[in-house]
Amino acid sequence: MGKICAFFGHREPFNLGNEAELSQRLTEVITTLIEKEGVDTFFIGGHCAFDDMAGLITHKLKKEKYPFIETWLILAYPAQLHQSKLLPYYDVFDYPLEIERCKKHVAIPARNQYMVRRADFVVCYVDCVGGAYVALKYALKKKKTVINLASANLSLYDDD
Repeated sequence: MGKICAFFGHREPFNLGNEAELSQRLTEVITTLIEKEGVDTFFIGGHCAFDDMAGLITHKLKKEKYPFIETWLILAYPAQLHQSKLLPYYDVFDYPLEIERCKKHVAIPARNQYMVRRADFVVCYVDCVGGAYVALKYALKKKKTVINLASANLSLYDDD
């Protein structure tokens, strides 16, 4: 396993108005991470529209150009294995012991922290306060390279 990128965003659909534009920007970011930064593993939580988009794009890029990359679904709950319509797009499923031991109401934040700790890069869509915002702040605190696609400059490095 080379470098790792983790994805997360808000549970609700993005407030963008142009899903095709976001998909194109996300494709460009993922391609750059693969080609210029040596990322070959992508962690996805599978709980929002942004996660679904990231899973579809990484799967497509693997099929078309980068057969060596892997997309991991990092589970917050075992039931996700029966709920996601995108299961065929993941190469690996992981339900970490530290998340399994959590109470259900903290499983998603614990899963996000698990992904951040192991990632070299975080790509997110965070435009308001919520669980994804908390995960973004945690990534910044851990000094991860963060690319926030909800931000006008595609990057967020403040740690206030």
